[in-house]
Amino acid sequence: MPYTVVPTEYGYRITVKGVFAPDEAKQWFEDIKRIVKSRKQFGQFVDIREQKTNPSETTPIVENAMQWVCDNGLQRSSVIVCSPTLRMQIMRLAKEAGMYAYERYFDSSSDPQWEKRATDWVARGVDPDV
Repeated sequence: MPYTVVPTEYGYRITVKGVFAPDEAKQWFEDIKRIVKSRKQFGQFVDIREQKTNPSETTPIVENAMQWVCDNGLQRSSVIVCSPTLRMQIMRLAKEAGMYAYERYFDSSSDPQWEKRATDWVARGVDPDV
């Protein structure tokens, strides 16, 4: 599997490496549901620094998962990327889509404190952009 989903005190931590095939994405979504089923609120820490371009069939599964977590108690989300350009692009899209209200983006290539800042946001609500 190119991913891990690990329960945490605030919700879960996801790491995706390589290509995310549709069957793997379906299992990933089920893993998330299993972890948060007994929580009213939760946070997610998403590390996609090593993720590769997914097959087009994976996109709707990921979109469904994103909508599901938003509808089922997601409070805050930290997304880790590996370039300043990607961070800026994702932030712009998130602001346009209304996701920026609960999601923050961290560039591991230029922020030596990315992990602490990402965890502080998702676990404690310390906004890194303020």
